Amino acid sequence: MIKDGDMCLFDMGPEYNCYASDVTTSFPANGKFTEKQKVVYNAVLEANQAVFKAAKPGVRWTDMHILSEKVILTHLKKAGLLTGDVDEMLSARLGAVFMPHGLGHLIGLDVHDCGGYLGVQLTVGRRSELVLCISVLIGRHTTI
Repeated sequence: MIKDGDMCLFDMGPEYNCYASDVTTSFPANGKFTEKQKVVYNAVLEANQAVFKAAKPGVRWTDMHILSEKVILTHLKKAGLLTGDVDEMLSARLGAVFMPHGLGHLIGLDVHDCGGYLGVQLTVGRRSELVLCISVLIGRHTTI
């Protein structure tokens, strides 16, 4: 049961003409963010915007993933939720605690289209190309 003060997260997979997508959105159930929710939401929003700005042909997906983690960790440090050097946090893979699913995945004929998986590394290790379709799911599984 959704209660006043809860955060709602909708993770949906619409299909159209046999092509799949992946859409995620989150919002406060009562329409008003708590201070903690606002910190996390704004960190995720800024990371999302930074990734979309950086995404272009030739940019490695892993670099965009690291960018998103850096933005989120910087926000959490600024809010007093983390201490230490952000670059050291990145080296220690602390970002994976907050985003264990990775930045996103390929989409196309299936919501999680095949290819691009490199063992235990980040979900998609390819360079982005003009025809490459990917989903950006920053902070999808964030619990507040």
